[in-house]
Amino acid sequence: MELKCHNPECKWTWNYTGKKNYPAWVTCPNCFRRVRLPKNDSQEWKVKIGLLNMEDSTNYLKRRLHNGWVMILGDLEAITFIEEQVYPPSTKENRNFEMIGFPRPIFVAKKTDALKQILSDINDFDTVLVLTCHAIDENNTIHTELVHSTPETLDNSIDNVVKQAIAIQSSSMLG
Repeated sequence: MELKCHNPECKWTWNYTGKKNYPAWVTCPNCFRRVRLPKNDSQEWKVKIGLLNMEDSTNYLKRRLHNGWVMILGDLEAITFIEEQVYPPSTKENRNFEMIGFPRPIFVAKKTDALKQILSDINDFDTVLVLTCHAIDENNTIHTELVHSTPETLDNSIDNVVKQAIAIQSSSMLG
């Protein structure tokens, strides 16, 4: 079911696939305000596939990073391990882990206590924008590089990391 946030600053539209029915409320995934489910005679909702162009993807990534998510890049095996440990598939936590793009995807994940714990409880976790994962080594360790930002440089930092990630993704499609 396609829902639209009524917050004038947000107006986010998304495909709600949850199990709640009218007269329930759901949370906007962008601004976290309540949105009332509309009346619906049929309990079967059709799923729509929304195709994003490069500008849509760029704006989506920027919104996610502004809302406290982190971009995860690098080795797919290491990223899969993080997903399975922190955002297990087929659980509600997995809604906080998204893949954007193909053939070289960009992953974004909501910052959670579980993610902070797997990163060894780093002190400056709130300032992390990008987590780059290297291959899992012989000691079963995922070596990572972090990109941080300060509140003063947040907008510029987000613009830069999104441009770099999109450029990497685009170059992989060229061969």
